[in-house]
Amino acid sequence: MNVAICDDDINVANLIDDILSNMCVMEFSSDVFLSGGDLLRCLQSGSHYNIYLLDIEMPGQNGIEIASVIREQDRDAIIIFITDHKEYVYEVFEVLPFRFLRKPVTAQKLSRILLDAAAHIQVSKRLFFLPFPPSARSTLKCP
Repeated sequence: MNVAICDDDINVANLIDDILSNMCVMEFSSDVFLSGGDLLRCLQSGSHYNIYLLDIEMPGQNGIEIASVIREQDRDAIIIFITDHKEYVYEVFEVLPFRFLRKPVTAQKLSRILLDAAAHIQVSKRLFFLPFPPSARSTLKCP
């Protein structure tokens, strides 16, 4: 699974990257971005990630703005906010996050969330969608 880590605090970003590297159950490939602009430029060049770990308060574009751009391009992306600002917990729902994790980040909390995200991605790969009936705007989800 490809993971984008976006946090302006290099110590937090490296801690998250280390946690991913040390997870034995799943193999994660991760890239660290210290600004939302760097992440967006990478996406514009054609990179794709299954999971996005985003800080909220960053210079320039904040994590919610970055998530909004990601969501426009990929409605199935797993977006996980990692922040010490609990006041954003309701605002983030506008971009349909998978989880909201409060700092400080621990290996136990992050590992559990990443395993849940990986399981969600695996289930999503087994689903396909059909219009039902074909002329309607309804959708039938089939396992």
